[in-house]
Amino acid sequence: KTFKSHLGSLPTLLFTPELLHIFRENKANKQDFFDRFLLQIDPEYLNALQKLNLLSKEKNTLFRTARQQDLRLEDITDQLEVFNEMLCEVMPIVWEKRHKLCKSINQYLPTLWQEISAEKSDPNIILKNKYEFSWEKNECKQKLQEMMKLEWQAGRNLFNPQRDDFVFTLRGQDLLDTASRGETRSALLCILIAQKKILQ
Repeated sequence: KTFKSHLGSLPTLLFTPELLHIFRENKANKQDFFDRFLLQIDPEYLNALQKLNLLSKEKNTLFRTARQQDLRLEDITDQLEVFNEMLCEVMPIVWEKRHKLCKSINQYLPTLWQEISAEKSDPNIILKNKYEFSWEKNECKQKLQEMMKLEWQAGRNLFNPQRDDFVFTLRGQDLLDTASRGETRSALLCILIAQKKILQ
């Protein structure tokens, strides 16, 4: 059997001291934290994420190869449009699944927070992207077209849900700005318990 076929057969959650750093981690590590959970419960997400990562890598390789061969943007526009078309098939799926996960976790957080800390508050996880953009397929196409010159200048894919950030808030502020060390542990515990409830 393939690795993919085993995903979700034994869902697991771990509570380790290292996880306390998740609130301070960079975007990629926070994405990994939530991706590991989503991969256990949603095969469609796994397929979309794998395609997204592969297409992004190949698109970046196209930029790099074009630069090495002294090509112009006009020389690779047709190829870029093919990549962008395929990316627009999977990017909305990845973003939507992540957004729905945040929404599912958030519905449990206020009650869990009150049970653990005896305080009424509104802990929240927000999925943010740099461009404050709705990941609709047609809008993705338009945005990628608009950003083609910028991506060419940067030499890499700039418009991608892999650049999104999971932001943790408490009392309407960034959790790190308002939470004590104990409250940070409580917030992590709330998130893990919420994930457990989703698995049930």
